[in-house]
Amino acid sequence: MRHSLSLIGCGKLGRSLGRLWSQSGTAHIADVLNRTHPSAEAAAAFIGAGRATASFETLKKSEVFLIGTPDGDIAPTCARLASTGLLDETSVVFHCSGALDSGCLQAARERGATVASIHPIKSFALPEAVVEQ
Repeated sequence: MRHSLSLIGCGKLGRSLGRLWSQSGTAHIADVLNRTHPSAEAAAAFIGAGRATASFETLKKSEVFLIGTPDGDIAPTCARLASTGLLDETSVVFHCSGALDSGCLQAARERGATVASIHPIKSFALPEAVVEQ
């Protein structure tokens, strides 16, 4: 069974992982949330899946949420996600920062979500090259 996955802050890492997970059938890409709608549309187009949005108000419930924002934005983004009411004990929220642990996801944990910090040992500077490798 594929889990639904929404990407919040879908930059180079989010685009790369989203496309790989979508193509492999690992996850069903649900929402792609970026600061602007054109940026979210470009990310969804690169992934080849997902509904582009630029608003937490239009974000739908997913089983898994990847917060792919810059490190300094992870905790506030998590708090914003937690305030939507979309998280519960069936939710998983994770980030891929190598500098932070899962403690910055405390707001999601307080809503019952399982949280994690996963740091792939890979550069995501060129998403096109990453997905080809």
